[in-house]
Amino acid sequence: MIYKYSRLMEDYQGLLHRTYSLYEAEAVENRRKISEAGRKISLEISGWNDRVGKIPFKVNTDDWNYILVNDWNPLPAAFKPQLDVLDDGHQVDYRIVDDLVKMLSDAKEEGMDLLVCSAYRSYERQADLFGSSIEELMDQGLTYIDAYYKTREQYAVVSYSEHHTGLAVDIVGKSHQMLDERQGRTKEAMWLAENCARYGFILRYPKGKKNITGIEYESWHFRYVGKEAAEFIDENDLTFEEFLKTAEADQKNMAHPVPD
Repeated sequence: MIYKYSRLMEDYQGLLHRTYSLYEAEAVENRRKISEAGRKISLEISGWNDRVGKIPFKVNTDDWNYILVNDWNPLPAAFKPQLDVLDDGHQVDYRIVDDLVKMLSDAKEEGMDLLVCSAYRSYERQADLFGSSIEELMDQGLTYIDAYYKTREQYAVVSYSEHHTGLAVDIVGKSHQMLDERQGRTKEAMWLAENCARYGFILRYPKGKKNITGIEYESWHFRYVGKEAAEFIDENDLTFEEFLKTAEADQKNMAHPVPD
């Protein structure tokens, strides 16, 4: 029994090693794509500023609530989440607890039956989910390569997931707990999309913005950014990446004002 367990662990560790090897092999191509996306965003930023104007409040992009995590911005190695535990056992950054609990409570008063199905994830938990997904898909007949890319549609590689920050929560309606296209049509998902900004949250991966966020539409994934930022992002139909680019442009203009 011990021998069998050891072999399974060796196989699993080997699977994770292959995963990271493949991810490293992707890096060169990813950097090219990311660089190209960055150039496009830079070209569009003036257009956003013309439409959006300057952000009407001070933004320090180094503040805790503005940390950016996506496929080309991993968490810094020294990052340590500051966590508290919700009543349901999930962990989130302690600084978002009051706003999150208030949002869930207000939703309940309005007839919404919400469930936090995922919040903070450790690196180990993310690796486990990633590896388990690959194994499951391979058991269904997919090759390792196909299973890897299929998994990448659902899970980020370790250190590239917002769930490591404690600032992201996946929330669904109890009547439909699948993370699928139908979720976005539930009354709970529609309520959250319409009201989350009042509590400091944004729908992190909106429709039609994969070219900027790197992630397909997820009606269940909400990210805390603070009330001012969330309302500005919502009112101007921005992604978090676009908001930060706008903030960076504002900071640059303040540091180097154009002479009259």
